[in-house]
Amino acid sequence: MELLPECLYILPNHHPHDELVSISGPGPVGVRMDSYPIATIKIKIDAVAKEVRRFYKAEKDVVLPIAQVRERIRLVVHKYGVSVLENNGEALKMTNRPEYDVLREMLVGAERRKSVKTPEKPSQQELFIENMTEYNGYVNFCRETLEAMVVYLAYRSKKVVPTRLNKLLFYADFSYYTLRGRGMSGAEYTKLTHGPIFSGYKELIGRLQTKRKIRTKDFDGKRPGKSLRPSKIYSPSQSILGKDKLRMLDWVIETYDHLTTKELIDISHRETGYWDTHWKQPIDYRSAEYLEIKPPKDLLNNLE
Repeated sequence: MELLPECLYILPNHHPHDELVSISGPGPVGVRMDSYPIATIKIKIDAVAKEVRRFYKAEKDVVLPIAQVRERIRLVVHKYGVSVLENNGEALKMTNRPEYDVLREMLVGAERRKSVKTPEKPSQQELFIENMTEYNGYVNFCRETLEAMVVYLAYRSKKVVPTRLNKLLFYADFSYYTLRGRGMSGAEYTKLTHGPIFSGYKELIGRLQTKRKIRTKDFDGKRPGKSLRPSKIYSPSQSILGKDKLRMLDWVIETYDHLTTKELIDISHRETGYWDTHWKQPIDYRSAEYLEIKPPKDLLNNLE
């Protein structure tokens, strides 16, 4: 019988035919399955899925597709390990367990968000509203705004490499959405291996370098590389961003910049929006309601 080696991980929402990914030690993209036979895990998940489906039908009066339940349980196994499958998945039906909360949110929360009334659109001419969706925060994409965000983050952050930059941009846009009901830049963030990514970030950085608005600076450490820095003549007073957007960026720096890049990736992988999204698909801004860390409700008050 085929065994799953300790160093192999399965990526959430990967296609069944995707290769397993080998990394050393615990990682943010999956949870070690130890030496459980693959066939045994699949059988256990199938059995637990039937039990959980019956539980939700009896206790919650919710009828869920068995395939959806099975897939969500697989994700919970990745997060907490195969122990959640013991005793017919009893932990997944105990309301005082974190495993129960995570599974409930994935099963019921996603459907609830689909039925949530669309937030009021920002006041703009009706001609342009058709480009506003839940995937860009109901704001038409503004390249100048996103460029200004990048330059300001490069100015404020201790170190900005592309992977780290994408996480800071994601949290800026989604955190702003929690307070304003719309995104900051109109950018779409896609679910990829290292967390939410703005797919056009390479072109964005290249354009800013061409305009000489940012530069690169070498840094040392375990993994030497190049960090993005603003031009030497940059001043925050030059930014086109309003006071509320700058305040949000300051809060993002204060909240997340002390984390390592790996820690930023880890926390982004735990976000409900990331979990609910299929591989290489855009993340719904409405999931910002469930961010692990949300900005204070009065953060953007009294800015004059």
